[in-house]
Amino acid sequence: MFHVDKQLNYGRSIIKMYAKQKKYKSVLDLGAGQGIDLDIFEEAQPSIKTFAVENWTSNQDILRSKGHSLCGKDIEKDILPFNDCSIDCIIMNQILEHTKDIFWILHECTRVLSIQGSLIIGVPNLAALHNRLILLLFITTIRYEKIIQNN
Repeated sequence: MFHVDKQLNYGRSIIKMYAKQKKYKSVLDLGAGQGIDLDIFEEAQPSIKTFAVENWTSNQDILRSKGHSLCGKDIEKDILPFNDCSIDCIIMNQILEHTKDIFWILHECTRVLSIQGSLIIGVPNLAALHNRLILLLFITTIRYEKIIQNN
């Protein structure tokens, strides 16, 4: 068996770097999950305003309990409820691979992102060794099951 360092999978070290690198007034996390990335920014910059877009109700409860401003919008079709150039940093970590209309999402991000703002995008690396091994095991398992079913 092999060990996968899940901290590497989500780019948390890179997000920490951005949180410490520059002073931001606001940060928006699209597909915020439980708010881990927003927590990183809040830890580095306690006075920052944190905003989350999240549709899962269980995650919404967690985000509210942490004090993040929340809106339950569909990022693939809804207009984000922010003024033009009003957000200093936008995080889209591990969310774009779950969407179809990335053009609308990126349009809205560029609309609300401030002129000198930062856009942090994280997507899984399918070519990473552990992902290739998982894919190989999955395909091998499917082939094995089909062989058994055919016999």
